[in-house]
Amino acid sequence: RREAEGESPHSAVEPILNKFGPNEPMPDANRGLRHRCSVILTTSPIGRHPSTELIDEVLGSMQLAHGLTDCDLIIVCDGYRTESGEGVCYTEPRFRSGIVDPASAARYEAYKAALRE
Repeated sequence: RREAEGESPHSAVEPILNKFGPNEPMPDANRGLRHRCSVILTTSPIGRHPSTELIDEVLGSMQLAHGLTDCDLIIVCDGYRTESGEGVCYTEPRFRSGIVDPASAARYEAYKAALRE
């Protein structure tokens, strides 16, 4: 409808962002970050698994942002492929492509189990 009236389809967002003016707080400003934000952290297979050291460092850095550790945390673990389309097992991992060999897959599964603990 907005496009038919000659407006950009994105212009509907502008009044919402400017509704309270530059110096007026948003209504939920006193409710705390926890009520306005969730943290989504993604993780993928890497060579140092099953160590959780890297994700532990990331989680520790959340202490630097006031109120962030009070927010809900969702950890999303990427999937991976262990076989080619022809059913042949990969013998070497290519982590950036989501390809792992059987040993890397086992380490990643151990890592995911450690995250659940």
